Amino acid sequence: MSSQVVKCHKCRNILFDDTCILDGADKCDSKTCASYDIRRFIYINEEKVPDWIKNKIESEDWTKGKLNCQKCNNRIGGFDYITGRKCDCGASVLPPIHLVTSQVDKPIKLLL
Repeated sequence: MSSQVVKCHKCRNILFDDTCILDGADKCDSKTCASYDIRRFIYINEEKVPDWIKNKIESEDWTKGKLNCQKCNNRIGGFDYITGRKCDCGASVLPPIHLVTSQVDKPIKLLL
């Protein structure tokens, strides 16, 4: 299956392909935990970080910061390598790089 792209919701600039997104297998096992609510956030796989995001993280010395679209400067997410936030149930640590789903257009996988 070919990969699809994730775009900025405001200007439709292509941000990266969907192979960078963490799937459900990498998330908290608790069924009641809302931290990985796919309706609110998209978490990025640290092993497949797009170059432009990696450059932003390096420019902030691997601390914390905001991620903006390269074209229109709309805020699309952020990263936090300092806090090590835990999920709501406390069972696991959240991935440090996230995007806000309302700020990006993510491909929808249809189950037919």
